[in-house]
Amino acid sequence: MKRVGVLSDVHGNLGAFEACLAHMGQVDLLLFGGDLLGYYFDGPAILRRLRQLGAHCLLGNHDLYFLSHLGRPVPHDIPTPTAAEYRKRYGPSLELATSALTTEEVDFLAGLRSEQRLVVEGRTLLQVHGSPWRPGDEYVYPDFPAFERFDTVDADVVLMGHTHRPLVREQNGRWLVNVGSCGQPRDGDPRASYAIIEVGAKVHCDVHRVSYDRAPLLERCRTLAPECTLLTELLLREKKPVSGAARAE
Repeated sequence: MKRVGVLSDVHGNLGAFEACLAHMGQVDLLLFGGDLLGYYFDGPAILRRLRQLGAHCLLGNHDLYFLSHLGRPVPHDIPTPTAAEYRKRYGPSLELATSALTTEEVDFLAGLRSEQRLVVEGRTLLQVHGSPWRPGDEYVYPDFPAFERFDTVDADVVLMGHTHRPLVREQNGRWLVNVGSCGQPRDGDPRASYAIIEVGAKVHCDVHRVSYDRAPLLERCRTLAPECTLLTELLLREKKPVSGAARAE
């Protein structure tokens, strides 16, 4: 039996990231589902920690925006905001990362992709940032209207992120898991989110929630991006999300 820890959508929130690592304890394999960067300010430190831990990492859409702004685009078909558009909506986090990351660290990011396939204890795990059909940016919410599409996916476990809303569903013999967001949950529960996948003769998947102190990050948002109220609003949001595509941010 192997114990696999899965994180996604940390978005530079180091406090939430370290809280999840401490809570999950020892794992045989650590997976990261993308969106290391964007919104908050400690993406470079988190990247170094993930590499230190030997995590298998993906790119998320905000990571792809970062590489595009640097002139290092990874092939994808996701509409990319300009650097000015990004800063106006999401704040200065990508600009800060540009000055904090080394050339070698940018090269490491540019070598990643938005999907990966691993075999653990004879079981196939497919990890994507979005969906198996659009790994970079398709949203698979808990009320996704076409879960039968997964019946043709060649994997025992499909791991997803991007929505910031957790999902665990058994679908005709395979597990569908969205680990939710470590750094910026949007399901009405502000606690950080991660998943543990136990893989052996059987597969078992659980999403866990972890409380952490948001006050230092909220203060940094007010100091570093006072004009970008979205940063604090999303950290403090505790209401139920509305339905439909309008949830995407």
